[in-house]
Amino acid sequence: MKRIHLWISGHVQGVGFRWFCQERAAQLGITGYAKNLSDGKLEIEAQGDEESVDLFITAVSRGPRHASVTHVNRDERSVQLEETAFELQ
Repeated sequence: MKRIHLWISGHVQGVGFRWFCQERAAQLGITGYAKNLSDGKLEIEAQGDEESVDLFITAVSRGPRHASVTHVNRDERSVQLEETAFELQ
């Protein structure tokens, strides 16, 4: 299991990015959350098996059709075993 924390910069709010994340997470069996930040960035924590998390990172690095991702900052986090879903905050 692997857990990552991402901050996505660019035109990432108001384009359905959080729902895009939730859809990809469901397809890949990822838990965690996505939320908009007041500085215009999107914050994501994602947890799952290593291959699924890597595929998720690839997807959110591009984002949905109307988004424009300019930067992805990431770090590793501790796995949270009690988490069962991917939530939108």
